[in-house]
Amino acid sequence: MPTVVMDGVFKVTRRASGGAAGAPSSLLSGQVAYNETDDTVYIGFGDDGSGNATSIRAFAGAGTFATKAYVIDAMSDAGAGDMLKSEYDSDDNGKVDAADSADHVPWSGVDGKPGNATSSVDGFMSSTDKGKLDGIASNANNYSHPSGDGNLHVPATGTGNNGKFLKAGATAGSGAWDNVTKADVGLGNADNTSDANKPISDATQSALDAKAPLASPTFTGTPSAPTASAGNSSTLLATTAFVANAIAALIDGAPGALDTLKELADELGDQDDALSALVTTVAGKLAKSANLSDLTDAAAARTNLELGSMAQQSSSNVSISGGTISNVVFDGGTF
Repeated sequence: MPTVVMDGVFKVTRRASGGAAGAPSSLLSGQVAYNETDDTVYIGFGDDGSGNATSIRAFAGAGTFATKAYVIDAMSDAGAGDMLKSEYDSDDNGKVDAADSADHVPWSGVDGKPGNATSSVDGFMSSTDKGKLDGIASNANNYSHPSGDGNLHVPATGTGNNGKFLKAGATAGSGAWDNVTKADVGLGNADNTSDANKPISDATQSALDAKAPLASPTFTGTPSAPTASAGNSSTLLATTAFVANAIAALIDGAPGALDTLKELADELGDQDDALSALVTTVAGKLAKSANLSDLTDAAAARTNLELGSMAQQSSSNVSISGGTISNVVFDGGTF
């Protein structure tokens, strides 16, 4: 088996003192990590088939095992005491001494007791509200409605008054349901002429006759229209200005000898040989988007670039056979 000599420093994955205690959230199978906070060394256990550990176990360090000093200290923190009845029921009344003081609690010390009632919250009645309630006289709700003008009730509607309005009478205090007339709302001259029979003036009719129809209009004189913006391809009218601007943009300052389609065609026809040579030259070049995948002989190219077999290995799976590696630090990082 080939031997690789490595001269360097290996560092495991670690967490400095002052960070959170506990294991890292994930490790590779067989990867080691050390947490300075709980002084524990962890290792990735098992393999999920992709090199990742299926669990993480603590296997070394003071934080891994409970020492005798730790157990003694934990027990002393828990406290100790005599659990005889004489200790918790000194007066032998059947209740823990600490509960005796809870038999009687001052009203001021009761938490959560209701306050005085309000218009939106239930509660106790205050002495002020009780005095008001006691002061309400008998038959206080025995009310009689006034019958004078301005205080009368609305007349009953009845089925025969559907859609009618309350109309005041000629005398004070009188009123009855009735229909609204044109005169009631100031429209005494209105009639029910249909839209088709409503007349218009001769002047209005003459003005309408002089207008062009909306559908397929025929214009006379010198009509004008707004000029659409350059490049507009909608159904707007193309004015002479729009057309002239489009032609000028197409020519775009071309010299007089090349400002027509025929002149361009003649010029391109004279350049067939040059274009053919250019196409041949371009066809022999590597495509930038191929990223060297279109090389005719990739092995010869690697040799010319003095690249060894490591140039073809994955960065996550490098194999080194023989040789010496010096001054290298392998750092597992932190978690």
